[in-house]
Amino acid sequence: MDDQLEIARLITGYIQKTLTADERTQLEKLCQSDARIRRLVEKYHNADVVETSLQHMQMHDADHAWQRLLERKYHSGQSTRRVSWRAIGSIAMILIVGSVVLWRYMGRSSHQSSEQFAMTHKISPGSSRAQLLLSTGKTIELNNRQQQIHEVNGALVQNKAGELVYSGQSQGHQMAYNTLLVPRGGTYNLTLSDGTKVWLNASSSLRFPVNFDSDERVVQLTGEAYFEVSKDENRPFKVAVNGRSIRVLGTSFNVNAYRPEANITTLISGAVEVDDGIHRHVLNPGQQALMQDNKITVAKADLGKAIAWKEGYFLFNGDPVSEALEQVARWYDVDLEYQGELPHFHIGGSIKRDEQLRDALDMLQDVSGLHFQIIGKKIRIHE
Repeated sequence: MDDQLEIARLITGYIQKTLTADERTQLEKLCQSDARIRRLVEKYHNADVVETSLQHMQMHDADHAWQRLLERKYHSGQSTRRVSWRAIGSIAMILIVGSVVLWRYMGRSSHQSSEQFAMTHKISPGSSRAQLLLSTGKTIELNNRQQQIHEVNGALVQNKAGELVYSGQSQGHQMAYNTLLVPRGGTYNLTLSDGTKVWLNASSSLRFPVNFDSDERVVQLTGEAYFEVSKDENRPFKVAVNGRSIRVLGTSFNVNAYRPEANITTLISGAVEVDDGIHRHVLNPGQQALMQDNKITVAKADLGKAIAWKEGYFLFNGDPVSEALEQVARWYDVDLEYQGELPHFHIGGSIKRDEQLRDALDMLQDVSGLHFQIIGKKIRIHE
Protein backbone atom coordinates (compact mmCIF):
# COMPACT_ATOMS: atom_id res chain seq x y z
CA MET A 1 0.00 0.00 0.00
CA ASP A 2 1.40 3.38 -1.02
CA ASP A 3 -1.16 5.55 0.86
CA GLN A 4 0.77 6.58 3.97
CA LEU A 5 -2.19 8.38 5.49
CA GLU A 6 -4.27 5.19 5.25
CA ILE A 7 -1.47 3.18 6.87
CA ALA A 8 -1.28 5.78 9.65
CA ARG A 9 -5.03 5.57 10.15
CA LEU A 10 -5.01 1.78 10.34
CA ILE A 11 -2.14 1.62 12.83
CA THR A 12 -3.65 4.33 15.01
CA GLY A 13 -7.06 2.65 14.86
CA TYR A 14 -5.46 -0.62 15.91
CA ILE A 15 -3.87 1.06 18.94
CA GLN A 16 -7.14 2.77 19.87
CA LYS A 17 -9.15 -0.43 19.20
CA THR A 18 -11.47 1.33 16.76
CA LEU A 19 -10.88 -0.76 13.62
CA THR A 20 -13.70 -2.65 11.96
CA ALA A 21 -13.23 -6.35 11.24
CA ASP A 22 -12.43 -5.61 7.58
CA GLU A 23 -9.91 -2.94 8.53
CA ARG A 24 -8.23 -5.25 11.01
CA THR A 25 -7.95 -7.92 8.29
CA GLN A 26 -6.46 -5.31 5.96
CA LEU A 27 -3.84 -4.34 8.54
CA GLU A 28 -3.01 -7.99 9.24
CA LYS A 29 -2.38 -8.56 5.53
CA LEU A 30 -0.13 -5.50 5.42
CA CYS A 31 1.85 -6.80 8.39
CA GLN A 32 2.26 -10.18 6.72
CA SER A 33 3.47 -8.65 3.46
CA ASP A 34 5.74 -5.97 4.88
CA ALA A 35 7.97 -6.46 7.91
CA ARG A 36 8.34 -2.70 8.37
CA ILE A 37 4.65 -2.22 9.04
CA ARG A 38 4.66 -5.21 11.39
CA ARG A 39 7.55 -3.71 13.40
CA LEU A 40 5.71 -0.38 13.66
CA VAL A 41 2.54 -2.04 14.92
CA GLU A 42 4.51 -4.08 17.47
CA LYS A 43 6.41 -1.00 18.63
CA TYR A 44 3.40 1.27 19.11
CA HIS A 45 1.16 -1.42 20.55
CA ASN A 46 3.30 -0.98 23.67
CA ALA A 47 1.37 1.49 25.85
CA ASP A 48 4.54 2.66 27.58
CA VAL A 49 6.10 3.64 24.25
CA VAL A 50 3.05 5.66 23.23
CA GLU A 51 2.76 7.30 26.65
CA THR A 52 6.45 8.28 26.62
CA SER A 53 6.09 9.70 23.12
CA LEU A 54 3.09 11.78 24.09
CA GLN A 55 4.83 13.14 27.18
CA HIS A 56 7.84 14.05 25.03
CA MET A 57 5.52 15.76 22.55
CA GLN A 58 3.96 17.88 25.29
CA MET A 59 7.33 18.74 26.80
CA HIS A 60 8.62 20.12 23.51
CA ASP A 61 5.30 21.63 22.43
CA ALA A 62 5.32 19.61 19.21
CA ASP A 63 1.64 20.33 18.52
CA HIS A 64 2.33 24.06 18.48
CA ALA A 65 5.31 23.61 16.18
CA TRP A 66 3.21 21.69 13.69
CA GLN A 67 0.51 24.34 13.86
CA ARG A 68 3.03 26.93 12.77
CA LEU A 69 4.46 24.62 10.15
CA LEU A 70 1.18 23.86 8.46
CA GLU A 71 -0.70 27.03 9.44
CA ARG A 72 -3.52 25.03 10.97
CA LYS A 73 -4.91 24.95 14.48
CA TYR A 74 -5.98 21.99 16.58
CA HIS A 75 -7.89 22.18 19.84
CA SER A 76 -7.68 18.75 21.40
CA GLY A 77 -9.55 18.05 24.60
CA GLN A 78 -8.42 14.42 24.68
CA SER A 79 -6.58 12.90 27.58
CA THR A 80 -2.84 12.52 27.21
CA ARG A 81 -3.28 8.87 28.20
CA ARG A 82 -4.22 7.92 24.65
CA VAL A 83 -3.15 8.77 21.12
CA SER A 84 -4.78 11.86 19.64
CA TRP A 85 -5.89 11.13 16.07
CA ARG A 86 -6.31 14.79 15.22
CA ALA A 87 -2.64 15.36 16.04
CA ILE A 88 -1.65 13.09 13.15
CA GLY A 89 -4.71 13.06 10.93
CA SER A 90 -3.52 15.79 8.58
CA ILE A 91 0.14 14.78 8.52
CA ALA A 92 0.35 11.72 6.31
CA MET A 93 4.01 11.07 6.91
CA ILE A 94 3.82 10.85 10.70
CA LEU A 95 2.40 7.48 11.67
CA ILE A 96 2.28 7.98 15.43
CA VAL A 97 2.25 11.46 16.98
CA GLY A 98 5.33 12.43 18.95
CA SER A 99 7.35 9.66 17.30
CA VAL A 100 9.33 9.73 14.12
CA VAL A 101 8.49 7.42 11.27
CA LEU A 102 9.81 7.46 7.73
CA TRP A 103 8.34 5.58 4.84
CA ARG A 104 9.98 4.32 1.69
CA TYR A 105 8.02 5.16 -1.44
CA MET A 106 8.56 1.81 -3.21
CA GLY A 107 6.15 -0.75 -4.54
CA ARG A 108 8.27 -3.69 -3.42
CA SER A 109 8.37 -4.87 0.18
CA SER A 110 11.59 -5.20 2.11
CA HIS A 111 12.51 -8.41 3.91
CA GLN A 112 15.95 -7.25 4.92
CA SER A 113 16.75 -7.66 8.57
CA SER A 114 18.16 -4.90 10.72
CA GLU A 115 21.77 -4.99 11.76
CA GLN A 116 23.58 -3.35 14.63
CA PHE A 117 25.37 -0.04 14.17
CA ALA A 118 29.13 0.08 14.51
CA MET A 119 29.64 3.09 16.73
CA THR A 120 32.95 4.59 17.65
CA HIS A 121 31.42 7.46 19.59
CA LYS A 122 28.15 9.31 20.06
CA ILE A 123 27.41 12.10 17.56
CA SER A 124 25.11 14.79 18.89
CA PRO A 125 22.80 16.98 16.78
CA GLY A 126 23.74 20.46 15.63
CA SER A 127 23.62 23.48 17.92
CA SER A 128 23.79 27.27 17.97
CA ARG A 129 27.27 28.10 16.74
CA ALA A 130 28.73 30.36 14.10
CA GLN A 131 31.52 32.77 13.24
CA LEU A 132 31.16 36.50 12.73
CA LEU A 133 33.54 38.12 10.25
CA LEU A 134 33.88 41.83 11.07
CA SER A 135 34.65 44.61 8.59
CA THR A 136 38.21 44.70 9.95
CA GLY A 137 38.77 41.07 8.97
CA LYS A 138 38.66 39.88 12.57
CA THR A 139 36.73 36.63 13.19
CA ILE A 140 34.75 36.06 16.39
CA GLU A 141 33.48 32.65 17.51
CA LEU A 142 29.80 32.75 18.47
CA ASN A 143 27.76 30.44 20.68
CA ASN A 144 25.21 30.80 23.48
CA ARG A 145 27.64 32.88 25.56
CA GLN A 146 26.66 36.53 25.99
CA GLN A 147 28.97 38.99 24.20
CA GLN A 148 29.16 42.64 23.23
CA ILE A 149 30.89 43.46 19.95
CA HIS A 150 31.86 46.93 18.74
CA GLU A 151 32.23 47.69 15.04
CA VAL A 152 34.51 50.34 13.53
CA ASN A 153 31.62 52.77 12.93
CA GLY A 154 30.53 52.58 16.55
CA ALA A 155 27.67 50.16 16.01
CA LEU A 156 26.97 47.85 18.94
CA VAL A 157 26.27 44.17 18.38
CA GLN A 158 24.81 41.98 21.12
CA ASN A 159 25.24 38.20 21.08
CA LYS A 160 23.19 36.06 23.45
CA ALA A 161 21.31 32.78 23.42
CA GLY A 162 22.30 31.91 19.87
CA GLU A 163 21.26 35.24 18.34
CA LEU A 164 23.07 38.32 17.09
CA VAL A 165 21.26 41.65 17.45
CA TYR A 166 22.43 44.83 15.71
CA SER A 167 21.48 48.08 17.40
CA GLY A 168 20.99 50.15 14.26
CA GLN A 169 22.97 53.03 15.75
CA SER A 170 26.32 54.08 14.31
CA GLN A 171 28.54 57.11 13.91
CA GLY A 172 29.41 58.64 10.55
CA HIS A 173 28.49 57.38 7.08
CA GLN A 174 31.06 54.66 6.64
CA MET A 175 29.50 51.45 5.26
CA ALA A 176 30.74 48.45 7.18
CA TYR A 177 29.89 44.86 6.23
CA ASN A 178 29.77 41.79 8.43
CA THR A 179 29.41 38.14 7.43
CA LEU A 180 27.75 35.51 9.60
CA LEU A 181 29.19 32.07 8.84
CA VAL A 182 27.26 29.03 10.08
CA PRO A 183 29.18 25.74 9.76
CA ARG A 184 27.89 22.23 9.20
CA GLY A 185 26.28 21.14 12.44
CA GLY A 186 25.29 24.69 13.34
CA THR A 187 22.42 27.16 13.17
CA TYR A 188 22.14 30.81 14.18
CA ASN A 189 19.64 33.68 14.41
CA LEU A 190 20.24 37.29 13.48
CA THR A 191 18.37 40.58 13.90
CA LEU A 192 19.59 43.17 11.40
CA SER A 193 19.78 46.89 12.10
CA ASP A 194 16.36 47.52 10.49
CA GLY A 195 14.67 44.91 12.69
CA THR A 196 14.59 42.17 10.03
CA LYS A 197 14.97 38.72 11.58
CA VAL A 198 16.98 35.97 9.87
CA TRP A 199 17.36 32.27 10.74
CA LEU A 200 20.39 30.63 9.14
CA ASN A 201 20.55 26.88 8.59
CA ALA A 202 23.67 24.73 8.73
CA SER A 203 26.41 25.33 6.14
CA SER A 204 25.12 28.82 5.28
CA SER A 205 26.36 32.40 5.33
CA LEU A 206 24.92 35.90 5.15
CA ARG A 207 26.84 39.07 4.24
CA PHE A 208 25.10 42.28 5.29
CA PRO A 209 25.81 45.94 6.14
CA VAL A 210 26.04 46.82 9.81
CA ASN A 211 23.64 49.63 8.93
CA PHE A 212 21.60 49.87 5.73
CA ASP A 213 21.81 52.95 3.54
CA SER A 214 18.87 55.24 2.78
CA ASP A 215 17.93 53.73 -0.59
CA GLU A 216 17.76 49.96 -0.24
CA ARG A 217 18.61 47.01 1.98
CA VAL A 218 20.72 44.32 0.33
CA VAL A 219 22.13 41.10 1.82
CA GLN A 220 23.98 38.19 0.20
CA LEU A 221 23.08 34.60 1.04
CA THR A 222 24.63 31.19 0.55
CA GLY A 223 22.95 28.02 1.81
CA GLU A 224 19.53 28.40 3.41
CA ALA A 225 17.80 31.06 5.49
CA TYR A 226 14.35 32.09 6.64
CA PHE A 227 13.57 35.84 6.64
CA GLU A 228 10.99 37.94 8.44
CA VAL A 229 11.55 41.32 6.80
CA SER A 230 10.77 44.54 8.60
CA LYS A 231 8.45 46.59 6.41
CA ASP A 232 9.90 49.77 4.88
CA GLU A 233 8.21 50.91 1.66
CA ASN A 234 10.97 53.44 0.99
CA ARG A 235 13.78 50.88 1.21
CA PRO A 236 13.12 47.59 -0.59
CA PHE A 237 14.83 44.56 0.89
CA LYS A 238 16.83 42.41 -1.53
CA VAL A 239 18.48 39.01 -1.12
CA ALA A 240 21.27 38.34 -3.62
CA VAL A 241 21.92 34.62 -4.10
CA ASN A 242 23.93 32.80 -6.78
CA GLY A 243 23.60 35.62 -9.30
CA ARG A 244 19.85 35.94 -8.73
CA SER A 245 17.84 38.30 -6.56
CA ILE A 246 14.71 38.33 -4.41
CA ARG A 247 13.04 41.70 -3.81
CA VAL A 248 10.57 42.33 -0.97
CA LEU A 249 8.99 45.16 0.99
CA GLY A 250 7.90 43.33 4.14
CA THR A 251 7.26 39.64 4.25
CA SER A 252 8.23 36.18 5.52
CA PHE A 253 9.92 33.72 3.19
CA ASN A 254 12.48 30.92 2.98
CA VAL A 255 15.38 30.66 0.55
CA ASN A 256 17.13 27.36 -0.15
CA ALA A 257 20.28 27.90 -2.21
CA TYR A 258 22.50 24.96 -1.29
CA ARG A 259 22.75 24.06 -4.97
CA PRO A 260 24.41 26.90 -6.92
CA GLU A 261 22.53 26.01 -10.09
CA ALA A 262 19.08 26.07 -8.45
CA ASN A 263 17.44 28.32 -5.86
CA ILE A 264 14.09 27.68 -4.19
CA THR A 265 12.16 30.61 -2.72
CA THR A 266 9.06 29.85 -0.66
CA LEU A 267 6.73 32.69 0.30
CA ILE A 268 4.92 32.43 3.64
CA SER A 269 3.32 35.88 3.75
CA GLY A 270 3.46 39.20 1.91
CA ALA A 271 4.92 39.35 -1.60
CA VAL A 272 8.31 38.88 -3.20
CA GLU A 273 9.68 39.36 -6.69
CA VAL A 274 12.22 36.79 -7.90
CA ASP A 275 14.65 37.79 -10.65
CA ASP A 276 17.20 35.55 -12.40
CA GLY A 277 18.54 38.35 -14.60
CA ILE A 278 16.32 37.33 -17.51
CA HIS A 279 12.88 36.72 -16.04
CA ARG A 280 10.93 38.21 -13.17
CA HIS A 281 7.99 36.80 -11.29
CA VAL A 282 5.96 38.02 -8.30
CA LEU A 283 5.01 35.31 -5.81
CA ASN A 284 1.85 35.16 -3.75
CA PRO A 285 1.71 33.60 -0.26
CA GLY A 286 1.84 29.82 -0.45
CA GLN A 287 3.79 29.79 -3.72
CA GLN A 288 7.31 28.55 -4.40
CA ALA A 289 9.69 29.58 -7.17
CA LEU A 290 12.41 27.32 -8.54
CA MET A 291 15.06 29.33 -10.40
CA GLN A 292 17.09 26.97 -12.57
CA ASP A 293 18.47 26.78 -16.13
CA ASN A 294 17.60 30.43 -16.88
CA LYS A 295 13.93 29.96 -16.11
CA ILE A 296 11.58 30.43 -13.18
CA THR A 297 9.04 27.72 -12.34
CA VAL A 298 6.28 28.68 -9.91
CA ALA A 299 4.19 26.09 -8.07
CA LYS A 300 2.15 25.62 -4.90
CA ALA A 301 4.46 25.30 -1.91
CA ASP A 302 4.57 22.77 0.90
CA LEU A 303 4.98 25.40 3.62
CA GLY A 304 5.50 22.91 6.41
CA LYS A 305 8.33 21.25 4.56
CA ALA A 306 9.97 24.54 3.59
CA ILE A 307 10.33 25.85 7.13
CA ALA A 308 10.51 22.59 9.09
CA TRP A 309 14.24 23.09 9.72
CA LYS A 310 13.51 26.43 11.42
CA GLU A 311 10.95 24.75 13.69
CA GLY A 312 13.35 21.98 14.67
CA TYR A 313 12.42 19.16 12.28
CA PHE A 314 13.53 17.35 9.19
CA LEU A 315 10.37 16.98 7.11
CA PHE A 316 10.53 14.87 3.96
CA ASN A 317 7.71 14.61 1.45
CA GLY A 318 8.67 12.54 -1.55
CA ASP A 319 12.32 13.62 -1.32
CA PRO A 320 15.03 11.54 -3.03
CA VAL A 321 16.74 9.56 -0.29
CA SER A 322 20.07 11.07 -1.34
CA GLU A 323 18.81 14.62 -0.63
CA ALA A 324 17.37 13.55 2.71
CA LEU A 325 20.72 12.05 3.71
CA GLU A 326 22.49 15.26 2.66
CA GLN A 327 20.28 17.22 5.05
CA VAL A 328 21.11 14.82 7.86
CA ALA A 329 24.83 15.01 7.05
CA ARG A 330 24.85 18.83 7.13
CA TRP A 331 23.09 18.97 10.49
CA TYR A 332 25.21 16.33 12.22
CA ASP A 333 28.41 17.47 10.46
CA VAL A 334 29.26 14.05 9.05
CA ASP A 335 30.34 12.77 5.64
CA LEU A 336 28.49 10.19 3.56
CA GLU A 337 30.11 7.17 1.97
CA TYR A 338 28.00 4.99 -0.32
CA GLN A 339 28.89 1.32 -0.72
CA GLY A 340 27.71 0.68 -4.26
CA GLU A 341 25.04 2.67 -6.05
CA LEU A 342 22.34 4.20 -3.87
CA PRO A 343 18.85 3.00 -4.91
CA HIS A 344 16.66 5.63 -6.53
CA PHE A 345 13.67 5.93 -4.23
CA HIS A 346 11.92 8.66 -2.30
CA ILE A 347 11.00 8.98 1.36
CA GLY A 348 8.53 10.87 3.47
CA GLY A 349 8.37 11.52 7.18
CA SER A 350 9.69 13.60 10.02
CA ILE A 351 12.63 13.51 12.42
CA LYS A 352 13.19 15.95 15.26
CA ARG A 353 16.54 17.66 14.83
CA ASP A 354 17.44 17.24 18.49
CA GLU A 355 17.70 13.46 18.11
CA GLN A 356 21.11 11.83 18.47
CA LEU A 357 22.48 10.73 15.10
CA ARG A 358 22.33 7.12 16.23
CA ASP A 359 18.59 7.39 16.89
CA ALA A 360 17.90 9.25 13.63
CA LEU A 361 19.69 6.59 11.58
CA ASP A 362 17.95 3.84 13.50
CA MET A 363 14.62 5.28 12.40
CA LEU A 364 15.81 5.55 8.80
CA GLN A 365 17.18 2.02 8.77
CA ASP A 366 14.13 0.47 10.36
CA VAL A 367 11.83 1.44 7.51
CA SER A 368 14.05 2.12 4.49
CA GLY A 369 15.92 -1.15 4.24
CA LEU A 370 19.21 0.75 4.06
CA HIS A 371 21.97 -0.01 6.53
CA PHE A 372 24.17 2.60 8.21
CA GLN A 373 27.55 2.20 9.84
CA ILE A 374 29.06 5.14 11.70
CA ILE A 375 32.84 5.32 11.58
CA GLY A 376 34.22 8.42 13.23
CA LYS A 377 32.60 11.36 11.42
CA LYS A 378 31.52 9.28 8.46
CA ILE A 379 28.34 7.33 7.68
CA ARG A 380 28.81 4.28 5.49
CA ILE A 381 25.60 3.39 3.64
CA HIS A 382 24.63 0.17 1.87
CA GLU A 383 21.56 -1.91 1.14
